Amino acid sequence: MGLQQIRLFEWRGTEVFLHPTFFFLPLIIAGPELLSGQLSAASTSLSYMAVIFFCIVLHEFGHIGMARKLGFQTGDVVLTPLGGLAQINATDESARDEILIAAAGPAVNLVIIAAALGLSAVLPLFLGAASAPILTGLYAIILVNTILVVFNLIPLFPMDGGRIWRGILRFFMGPAKATRIAVYTGWAVAAVISVLGIMIGSFLIPVIAAFMCFIGYQELDRVKRG
Repeated sequence: MGLQQIRLFEWRGTEVFLHPTFFFLPLIIAGPELLSGQLSAASTSLSYMAVIFFCIVLHEFGHIGMARKLGFQTGDVVLTPLGGLAQINATDESARDEILIAAAGPAVNLVIIAAALGLSAVLPLFLGAASAPILTGLYAIILVNTILVVFNLIPLFPMDGGRIWRGILRFFMGPAKATRIAVYTGWAVAAVISVLGIMIGSFLIPVIAAFMCFIGYQELDRVKRG
Protein backbone atom coordinates (compact mmCIF):
# COMPACT_ATOMS: atom_id res chain seq x y z
CA MET A 1 0.00 0.00 0.00
CA GLY A 2 1.46 3.38 -1.00
CA LEU A 3 1.96 6.33 1.26
CA GLN A 4 -1.08 8.56 1.60
CA GLN A 5 -1.16 12.30 1.21
CA ILE A 6 -1.90 14.20 4.41
CA ARG A 7 -4.90 16.51 4.36
CA LEU A 8 -4.22 19.91 5.93
CA PHE A 9 -7.43 21.86 5.38
CA GLU A 10 -10.16 22.80 2.93
CA TRP A 11 -10.99 26.30 1.76
CA ARG A 12 -13.82 27.18 -0.61
CA GLY A 13 -14.07 23.63 -1.90
CA THR A 14 -10.32 23.15 -2.43
CA GLU A 15 -8.45 20.71 -0.22
CA VAL A 16 -4.77 21.21 0.56
CA PHE A 17 -2.58 18.14 1.03
CA LEU A 18 1.01 17.42 1.98
CA HIS A 19 2.76 14.91 -0.25
CA PRO A 20 4.53 12.25 1.89
CA THR A 21 7.92 13.34 0.53
CA PHE A 22 7.33 16.84 1.94
CA PHE A 23 8.76 15.80 5.30
CA PHE A 24 12.21 15.33 3.80
CA LEU A 25 12.39 19.12 3.48
CA PRO A 26 12.28 20.08 7.20
CA LEU A 27 14.73 17.26 7.91
CA ILE A 28 17.17 18.64 5.34
CA ILE A 29 16.68 22.25 6.43
CA ALA A 30 16.65 21.92 10.21
CA GLY A 31 18.13 18.47 10.77
CA PRO A 32 21.82 19.53 10.88
CA GLU A 33 21.01 22.40 13.25
CA LEU A 34 19.04 20.11 15.56
CA LEU A 35 21.81 17.52 15.59
CA SER A 36 24.33 20.19 16.57
CA GLY A 37 22.07 21.46 19.34
CA GLN A 38 21.22 24.79 17.67
CA LEU A 39 17.55 24.76 18.65
CA SER A 40 17.04 28.48 18.08
CA ALA A 41 18.53 28.34 14.59
CA ALA A 42 16.44 25.28 13.74
CA SER A 43 13.30 27.04 14.96
CA THR A 44 14.10 30.08 12.80
CA SER A 45 14.72 27.90 9.73
CA LEU A 46 11.43 26.06 10.21
CA SER A 47 9.60 29.36 10.71
CA TYR A 48 10.95 30.67 7.40
CA MET A 49 9.94 27.43 5.72
CA ALA A 50 6.41 27.79 7.13
CA VAL A 51 6.18 31.36 5.80
CA ILE A 52 7.43 30.25 2.37
CA PHE A 53 4.87 27.47 2.06
CA PHE A 54 2.04 29.63 3.37
CA CYS A 55 2.84 32.07 0.55
CA ILE A 56 3.06 29.16 -1.89
CA VAL A 57 -0.44 28.04 -0.87
CA LEU A 58 -1.77 31.55 -1.51
CA HIS A 59 0.06 31.50 -4.86
CA GLU A 60 -1.66 28.25 -5.85
CA PHE A 61 -5.05 29.58 -4.79
CA GLY A 62 -4.37 32.48 -7.16
CA HIS A 63 -4.19 29.99 -10.03
CA ILE A 64 -7.32 28.21 -8.81
CA GLY A 65 -9.28 31.41 -8.34
CA MET A 66 -8.51 32.61 -11.85
CA ALA A 67 -9.28 29.20 -13.36
CA ARG A 68 -12.67 29.15 -11.66
CA LYS A 69 -13.39 32.69 -12.78
CA LEU A 70 -12.74 31.56 -16.36
CA GLY A 71 -15.11 28.62 -15.91
CA PHE A 72 -12.68 25.72 -15.47
CA GLN A 73 -12.92 22.89 -12.96
CA THR A 74 -10.26 22.74 -10.25
CA GLY A 75 -9.06 20.07 -7.84
CA ASP A 76 -6.72 19.89 -4.88
CA VAL A 77 -3.51 21.68 -3.97
CA VAL A 78 -0.60 19.37 -3.16
CA LEU A 79 2.53 20.62 -1.39
CA THR A 80 5.80 18.86 -2.21
CA PRO A 81 9.42 19.62 -1.24
CA LEU A 82 9.74 21.48 -4.56
CA GLY A 83 6.67 23.69 -4.08
CA GLY A 84 2.94 23.52 -4.74
CA LEU A 85 0.79 21.99 -7.45
CA ALA A 86 -2.76 23.19 -8.15
CA GLN A 87 -4.87 20.69 -10.05
CA ILE A 88 -6.72 22.53 -12.82
CA ASN A 89 -8.73 20.88 -15.58
CA ALA A 90 -8.15 23.39 -18.36
CA THR A 91 -7.39 21.21 -21.35
CA ASP A 92 -9.50 23.38 -23.66
CA GLU A 93 -8.09 26.71 -22.45
CA SER A 94 -7.35 29.46 -24.95
CA ALA A 95 -3.99 31.23 -25.16
CA ARG A 96 -5.48 34.12 -23.17
CA ASP A 97 -6.81 31.72 -20.52
CA GLU A 98 -3.42 30.04 -20.13
CA ILE A 99 -1.66 33.38 -19.65
CA LEU A 100 -4.23 34.63 -17.13
CA ILE A 101 -4.19 31.42 -15.07
CA ALA A 102 -0.39 31.23 -15.06
CA ALA A 103 0.03 34.92 -14.19
CA ALA A 104 -2.51 34.81 -11.35
CA GLY A 105 -0.10 33.00 -8.99
CA PRO A 106 2.74 35.55 -9.18
CA ALA A 107 0.11 38.31 -9.08
CA VAL A 108 -0.94 37.09 -5.62
CA ASN A 109 2.67 37.28 -4.46
CA LEU A 110 2.90 40.85 -5.78
CA VAL A 111 -0.21 41.77 -3.78
CA ILE A 112 1.38 40.27 -0.66
CA ILE A 113 4.55 42.30 -1.30
CA ALA A 114 2.53 45.49 -1.71
CA ALA A 115 0.57 44.83 1.50
CA ALA A 116 3.74 44.06 3.47
CA LEU A 117 5.45 47.20 2.15
CA GLY A 118 2.44 49.27 3.13
CA LEU A 119 2.38 47.85 6.64
CA SER A 120 6.14 48.30 7.05
CA ALA A 121 5.72 51.98 6.20
CA VAL A 122 2.74 52.56 8.50
CA LEU A 123 3.52 50.50 11.62
CA PRO A 124 6.51 52.58 12.84
CA LEU A 125 4.25 55.64 12.85
CA PHE A 126 1.96 53.99 15.39
CA LEU A 127 4.21 51.60 17.31
CA GLY A 128 7.61 53.28 17.12
CA ALA A 129 10.49 51.07 18.26
CA ALA A 130 8.03 48.36 19.31
CA SER A 131 7.38 47.65 15.63
CA ALA A 132 10.91 46.29 15.08
CA PRO A 133 10.06 42.56 15.51
CA ILE A 134 7.01 42.90 13.26
CA LEU A 135 9.07 44.74 10.64
CA THR A 136 11.59 41.89 10.64
CA GLY A 137 8.77 39.48 9.83
CA LEU A 138 7.37 41.77 7.13
CA TYR A 139 10.78 42.11 5.49
CA ALA A 140 11.05 38.32 5.46
CA ILE A 141 7.63 38.10 3.79
CA ILE A 142 8.69 40.67 1.18
CA LEU A 143 11.90 38.76 0.45
CA VAL A 144 10.15 35.39 0.22
CA ASN A 145 7.47 36.65 -2.14
CA THR A 146 9.97 38.52 -4.30
CA ILE A 147 11.92 35.28 -4.72
CA LEU A 148 8.70 33.40 -5.54
CA VAL A 149 7.75 35.95 -8.21
CA VAL A 150 11.18 35.92 -9.85
CA PHE A 151 11.53 32.13 -9.63
CA ASN A 152 8.06 31.37 -10.99
CA LEU A 153 8.42 33.76 -13.92
CA ILE A 154 11.52 31.97 -15.24
CA PRO A 155 10.47 30.64 -18.69
CA LEU A 156 11.00 27.02 -17.66
CA PHE A 157 7.96 24.99 -18.69
CA PRO A 158 5.74 23.98 -16.86
CA MET A 159 6.46 26.76 -14.37
CA ASP A 160 4.32 29.90 -14.59
CA GLY A 161 6.84 31.73 -16.78
CA GLY A 162 6.97 28.78 -19.17
CA ARG A 163 3.19 28.65 -19.39
CA ILE A 164 2.96 32.38 -19.99
CA TRP A 165 5.58 31.99 -22.75
CA ARG A 166 3.59 29.15 -24.33
CA GLY A 167 0.42 31.23 -24.10
CA ILE A 168 2.12 34.09 -25.95
CA LEU A 169 3.41 31.69 -28.62
CA ARG A 170 -0.09 30.32 -29.12
CA PHE A 171 -1.21 33.70 -30.48
CA PHE A 172 1.10 33.08 -33.45
CA MET A 173 1.04 29.29 -33.92
CA GLY A 174 -0.80 26.11 -33.01
CA PRO A 175 -0.76 24.64 -29.46
CA ALA A 176 1.49 21.70 -30.43
CA LYS A 177 4.23 23.87 -31.96
CA ALA A 178 3.93 26.37 -29.10
CA THR A 179 4.39 23.55 -26.59
CA ARG A 180 7.48 22.26 -28.39
CA ILE A 181 9.11 25.68 -28.46
CA ALA A 182 8.16 26.38 -24.82
CA VAL A 183 9.61 23.03 -23.67
CA TYR A 184 12.81 23.43 -25.71
CA THR A 185 13.21 26.98 -24.39
CA GLY A 186 12.74 25.62 -20.88
CA TRP A 187 15.46 23.02 -21.39
CA ALA A 188 17.90 25.72 -22.48
CA VAL A 189 17.00 27.87 -19.47
CA ALA A 190 17.31 24.83 -17.18
CA ALA A 191 20.83 24.16 -18.45
CA VAL A 192 21.86 27.77 -17.74
CA ILE A 193 20.39 27.99 -14.24
CA SER A 194 21.75 24.53 -13.37
CA VAL A 195 25.28 25.68 -14.20
CA LEU A 196 24.74 28.88 -12.21
CA GLY A 197 23.36 26.85 -9.30
CA ILE A 198 26.42 24.60 -9.23
CA MET A 199 28.70 27.63 -9.46
CA ILE A 200 27.15 29.18 -6.35
CA GLY A 201 27.17 25.85 -4.52
CA SER A 202 23.43 25.14 -4.67
CA PHE A 203 22.65 21.64 -5.88
CA LEU A 204 18.94 22.10 -5.19
CA ILE A 205 18.62 24.39 -8.23
CA PRO A 206 19.78 21.71 -10.73
CA VAL A 207 17.47 19.18 -9.06
CA ILE A 208 14.46 21.48 -9.46
CA ALA A 209 15.47 22.29 -13.04
CA ALA A 210 15.81 18.60 -13.89
CA PHE A 211 12.42 17.83 -12.36
CA MET A 212 10.77 20.61 -14.38
CA CYS A 213 12.48 19.34 -17.54
CA PHE A 214 11.06 15.89 -16.87
CA ILE A 215 7.51 17.25 -16.53
CA GLY A 216 8.06 19.32 -19.67
CA TYR A 217 9.18 16.18 -21.50
CA GLN A 218 6.00 14.40 -20.43
CA GLU A 219 3.89 17.25 -21.81
CA LEU A 220 5.91 17.24 -25.03
CA ASP A 221 5.46 13.47 -25.38
CA ARG A 222 1.71 13.85 -24.82
CA VAL A 223 1.54 16.47 -27.59
CA LYS A 224 3.58 14.29 -30.00
CA ARG A 225 1.23 11.36 -29.42
CA GLY A 226 -1.69 13.66 -30.20
